[in-house]
Amino acid sequence: MAGLRVTIRPSWRAQWKWIFVFIFAVAASILLSREVPSTVFRGTLFQIGDTKWGVDVPLLWFLPVFALLKPFYNIYNVAYIFFGKGVESREGILSLYQKVTRIRYEDVRVVEVHQSLWGRILGFGRVEVGTAASQEVEVNLNGVAHPRLIQDVIVSERERVRKEKNEELKSENQSISSNV
Repeated sequence: MAGLRVTIRPSWRAQWKWIFVFIFAVAASILLSREVPSTVFRGTLFQIGDTKWGVDVPLLWFLPVFALLKPFYNIYNVAYIFFGKGVESREGILSLYQKVTRIRYEDVRVVEVHQSLWGRILGFGRVEVGTAASQEVEVNLNGVAHPRLIQDVIVSERERVRKEKNEELKSENQSISSNV
């Protein structure tokens, strides 16, 4: 993974609540448009002879659109980047304020996975990455698919970096002892 750079985002599966809100909003919009005809704008597009071609535009279309914009925002406002030396969390990509947190693999002390019942069923969860520099978790990878796999990748990369560092120290010690 030394030269590789991988970006992941929260999973659509983690947005299951908003998907249900979207489905409910579509049904409510259709039912309200049928029950309250004044919420539908009717207009004529064009006329050919005696035939008029028109369009009916429900004014309640915004209900499902807003319900669908929220999961898009939740997913595309965050990016988690894995690169050769560590993990980076970018939050607020679509916002005015952006928070970027970077942790090197060699500094990682704890990697925990948290999954709810729905998370285990649908295959998403939260991965928390912490270092010894703080008692708090520095990076939260929220709503990611396959959190156990991500945990395994971070732990294996941490061990790879530590092993490389130990080998460098051994070779330095050998070169110093041979020069003496």
